[in-house]
Amino acid sequence: MWRKISGFVAPICVVAPLLILACSSAKDSTKFAANAAQGGMAEVEMGRLATQRAGDALVREFGARMVADHSRANSELKSIAAQKGIQLPPDLNSE
Repeated sequence: MWRKISGFVAPICVVAPLLILACSSAKDSTKFAANAAQGGMAEVEMGRLATQRAGDALVREFGARMVADHSRANSELKSIAAQKGIQLPPDLNSE
């Protein structure tokens, strides 16, 4: 089951930063980028926790995949946001 989920999640998290380009207004783009950045940072943190604390090897493997995929997506998002002059949050918020 984890392989099915990771096969589905990986393409989405890599493509998601590109959706900024499709937003209709600067306000929409800024809000989307901030939410995507928060979500991406949360996924990386949860993936790290899974790799450190999970007892099941498949869960640790999935966590590592989440860290790699979302770190790559976060980097793409930062690059696109910088090109568009969008300021991203530097850290996770309390939510």
